[in-house]
Amino acid sequence: MRTFWSLLALVALSVLGAFGWHWLSVDPGYVLITLHGWALETSLAVALALAVLALALLYVLIKLLRYPFRRWRRRRQRKARERVLEGIQASIEGRWERADRAFAKAAREREHAPTALLLAAQNAHAAGANESALRYLDKARRAGAESGFVIVECQRLLGEGRAEEALALLDSSTAAGSPRALELRVFALIGVGRADDAQLVLPSLRKSQLREGESLIELEREVSMAIISQADSGEQALLRWQALPKAQRRDPAIAVALARRGIALAQSQSMADPIEDLLDKQWNEELAGLYGFLQAREPRKAIKRAERWLEAHPLSHGLLLSLGELCRREQLWGKSQDFLNRARDHESIALWECFAALWIDRGDHARAQQALQNALRLSRGESSQPVRALLPAAQEAVVLEQRGSMGMPLLPKEPTSREFRWD
Repeated sequence: MRTFWSLLALVALSVLGAFGWHWLSVDPGYVLITLHGWALETSLAVALALAVLALALLYVLIKLLRYPFRRWRRRRQRKARERVLEGIQASIEGRWERADRAFAKAAREREHAPTALLLAAQNAHAAGANESALRYLDKARRAGAESGFVIVECQRLLGEGRAEEALALLDSSTAAGSPRALELRVFALIGVGRADDAQLVLPSLRKSQLREGESLIELEREVSMAIISQADSGEQALLRWQALPKAQRRDPAIAVALARRGIALAQSQSMADPIEDLLDKQWNEELAGLYGFLQAREPRKAIKRAERWLEAHPLSHGLLLSLGELCRREQLWGKSQDFLNRARDHESIALWECFAALWIDRGDHARAQQALQNALRLSRGESSQPVRALLPAAQEAVVLEQRGSMGMPLLPKEPTSREFRWD
């Protein structure tokens, strides 16, 4: 199409030239120019040709005069681009000071100043120099990088947990429709507890093609998990889960969010059925560990179902914890302790909390206290201590005096103790 229009323009110029030549051949015209006693006579055609030639010479002269300045400017722009690339490379390698110097030099060129200042702000933020980052952001905004300023500032605010300020900045900006701004809006809405509004932004984000494939699926999963986690009741959480697409209802991570929300609200009775169906079809260790803490309608059936799962997954630490908790609630204390003992190969905070709950139910508060202390130690990154059963004073062993052949008292061979190690 472009070639067609070029040929059409050449034909039109040829026709116009032929028409002009015919028009001037009939009457070539007459031009007279006088200046300070000098006179110049010529035809109109020659005068036009001389004028065109003069303009061409003037154009060439101006080009020649501007050539050194243009070359110098191009050199500056090339150096600025090289410094931007140098700064990016240094920032990737963690050379913060070198990157900062490169971006600062690149910012001296007006055309590259907005980009260089935004990159300098990101580099300073990554290096922990928040004051320098704010200063660079302010300069970038004054240099005309309004949209870039909004995006980088929102990233900083969200990184600091200031979702409300990030959302307010996006609402007041004209760059809120850019793909990156849409993505940041999703995170900001989740951060302020409005995950249901974040879901409304997802269609526009899909059209922008900022995220595709697994990256988009991960973002959609995060939004769905937040929607369930922000439910005000167990019933609302279940309704929101049921409203999700079928593929997401099969997602173990979203099911974990559903179970956790129900347990946190103590309203998980209606959630046991979908969790059981999912575990029957797709095993998930974390979900199995939460199953025992749900409020099953028929606890005895839940125990039997979990025991069938245990036959297929005998080394499942989470399932052993769930069985221990289910049996404890049904006052099957012996079975509960057996399951928890089998889970001791993978020591965890939840394991010691389950032991503590079991011993509290059995009235063994001394052991329960030690179990809670172990849970606290693990939360601090320390190792647990052996749990000991403390015998009452009335059951203290009586040590009989022993004497030697000469009638002298002998020391006992082994020291007596009120404690014994629990295995």
